[in-house]
Amino acid sequence: MPIVANHAHEKLKGGQLIIGIMVRLNCTVEIARVAEACDHDFVLLDMQHGGMGIETAIKVCHAALSTSVTPLVRVSSKQATDASRLLDNGAMGIVAPDIDSAEEAHHLVSVCRFPPLGKRSVAIGYPQLGYAAMPIVDASRALDENTMLVAMIETEKGVENAEEIAAVEGIDLLFVGSGDLLAGMGISDQMGTKRHYDLCEKVAKACKKHGKFFGVGGAREPKQQATLVEMGFRFVTTDSDMAFLLASARERAKMLRGLDLG
Repeated sequence: MPIVANHAHEKLKGGQLIIGIMVRLNCTVEIARVAEACDHDFVLLDMQHGGMGIETAIKVCHAALSTSVTPLVRVSSKQATDASRLLDNGAMGIVAPDIDSAEEAHHLVSVCRFPPLGKRSVAIGYPQLGYAAMPIVDASRALDENTMLVAMIETEKGVENAEEIAAVEGIDLLFVGSGDLLAGMGISDQMGTKRHYDLCEKVAKACKKHGKFFGVGGAREPKQQATLVEMGFRFVTTDSDMAFLLASARERAKMLRGLDLG
């Protein structure tokens, strides 16, 4: 059966660490190959905070299918209105922000999984299947098996309900959005502290209990990321393309501005 494997998901199943770049800028399709060249496992196309439209996201997803980089899309809201269109057109995973309850997780599954687990509408000509003609039941099974559904935990309520969210069939991974989580609790200055790690650990324990993967974003300092990996987190975003560009450009500008011009 011709199918593009979800390389990131396969590595997770093997217990390996997978890292991804957040794509915030309106980008061309080269970003998937850039991520591959930088030894990243996935691109996380950010339609929540970035200016990227669905047409651009779909083009990047198509380009990524010919690489070892898995294309995931963070949709604009937990309603995941465009999720099925993205999945029909090359996305291999949906990341839904701000999931606070099992009910909201069930909605995500309903939108993104085929019957009987969900209510995703069937189509024809899936790029992930090489546009092969095959029975609906076979295509649906293959796509479901290679699609990652990621519920973002970004509020104190989400942390409190992490166990019931992790128990929802069809959800693959809980992803702690550290920035929004800490900001919502009024403790943005505690990134990388015991309070932050305790919140992450509560989500991790819920996932372990229900056999789900767990990931984290928002912690950008290398020491913080190393600590979270040591805690067992295996799905980590390194930073955004915008952040990498700004950091590198500022460093080079600082060097050039500091030169002695005689």
